[in-house]
Amino acid sequence: MLAAIQLQVKAALDYDKLLDKLRGSEGEKNIRDKQNALITSLNLKLSGVSKKRTRLYEDFAEGILDEEEYTFAKKSYDEQFADLTRRLDEAVQRRSKFNEAMSVDNKWITLMKSVSTATQLSQELVDESVEMVKIHEDGAVELVMKYGDIYALTIQSIKEVQEAM
Repeated sequence: MLAAIQLQVKAALDYDKLLDKLRGSEGEKNIRDKQNALITSLNLKLSGVSKKRTRLYEDFAEGILDEEEYTFAKKSYDEQFADLTRRLDEAVQRRSKFNEAMSVDNKWITLMKSVSTATQLSQELVDESVEMVKIHEDGAVELVMKYGDIYALTIQSIKEVQEAM
């Protein structure tokens, strides 16, 4: 178990050095610019559909559209609005996760640094760094480390930045 924790610590320290080099790089800037442009674009489209829906009701109220035309168009705009809202939520979430992974306060790296000096296995070390221990029927032991999701996001974000350079 100590060896597994020490491997995580080594990986975290290596990734921390790499992140230091990638932060502020052209690749990171390109990704942030693309994320922000997508969010801005989706917000503009959402605003446009919202205005169309509002105008649609006004046209119906003024008698320009009959009920069938209004119902058909409203359904179409509602579907567009729902799709754009979903896409916007996903884009904002992707940006947030990217920011979390690229942050100097990356929770996984911070945790691994805090346990980096451990030379002996202790209950405190396990409690601090291991979320769950799974023992499989074949006797294999699997450690689920804390902040494993951020670890995966960090690796993914590093690859994205490297590819964007």
